[in-house]
Amino acid sequence: MLEPHRLVQLLAEDPDLAEDLSPEEESRARRRVVVPAVTLNLGDEAALARRMDHPGLIGFLVVEGLLMREIVLAGSVAAELIGAGDLIHPGDVRASDLSPLNGRLCWTVLQTAELAVLDGIFTSRAAEWPQIFGRIALRAVWRSHGLALNLAISHQGRIEDRLLLLFWHLAQRWGRVSADGVRLDLPLTHKTLAKLVSAQRPSVTNALGELRERRLLLRREDRSWLLPLPIPDELEPLLVRRA
Repeated sequence: MLEPHRLVQLLAEDPDLAEDLSPEEESRARRRVVVPAVTLNLGDEAALARRMDHPGLIGFLVVEGLLMREIVLAGSVAAELIGAGDLIHPGDVRASDLSPLNGRLCWTVLQTAELAVLDGIFTSRAAEWPQIFGRIALRAVWRSHGLALNLAISHQGRIEDRLLLLFWHLAQRWGRVSADGVRLDLPLTHKTLAKLVSAQRPSVTNALGELRERRLLLRREDRSWLLPLPIPDELEPLLVRRA
């Protein structure tokens, strides 16, 4: 079990959870809803592959950092990126679900992550504001939508199209607009990208080269990614920001 290292004001760390509260309610809830937080460093992946002994655990809300979750099955990988605002649950896939298929669940910590523990302590402190629970449930819905979108992206025929769609999808969540485009400070290696778009690493390397030549996706000297604006016309109808 990971030991909590500090207490956090959940609504201060994730203000969107208070979106349905009045200013007076938000002020009170911010002071009241204080929960423990745990840290995952590189190499702590095994902790997420098992269930944890937190009574009444709803899940962990990612406050900061970046994780990758993979299902490996018959030599193929289905992967998703998980970052700030996402709701996860340790051991969310039962061994009995994977064993008949000889599959396995893998986690990777890509950036040191802080997770707010939503357990019985959270439930008791937030009980006065059911709107917060509604927002928490919405995070799980958003993750399911994200998984469906990842699947749709991986079914695109050209790897260049998969990568471009993936990066614009990530930019909607974690991108920062600058004078020359949308910047993404994510530690995405060619190997990681290959898992996310269901491709082989050499093919991803070649596709990234083509996108660079077309100035649709650039790698900066500081290792961040840049998506030049404006958004390509063919992608505009697909990129609708979630409410």
